[in-house]
Amino acid sequence: MSGWSDVEGAFDWLASKFSNCTSHDLDVMAAGVSGDLGYIVGTEHTTASVGGEAPAPYALRVTLIFRREDGEWKAAHRHADPVLGDQPAREQLARLK
Repeated sequence: MSGWSDVEGAFDWLASKFSNCTSHDLDVMAAGVSGDLGYIVGTEHTTASVGGEAPAPYALRVTLIFRREDGEWKAAHRHADPVLGDQPAREQLARLK
């Protein structure tokens, strides 16, 4: 995969599974910039509807990678996993199937 057309369908499907976000916070554990690359590592705390269910809170460990393009920071990569032992996150993510 090398372009938006290769991944657009996956992002559209994923976006269709989330709604009613009532809160989102990012606890930053580490962040840095080197030239035109930057990163953030932290924990996202979100309350949202997943798979049509009622909004529920969950937490994810996240790594975000950014690159600077034409003077603007753009997301280049995001990875997230449930916080170890966080059953609400696992239940929410199981609704994505």
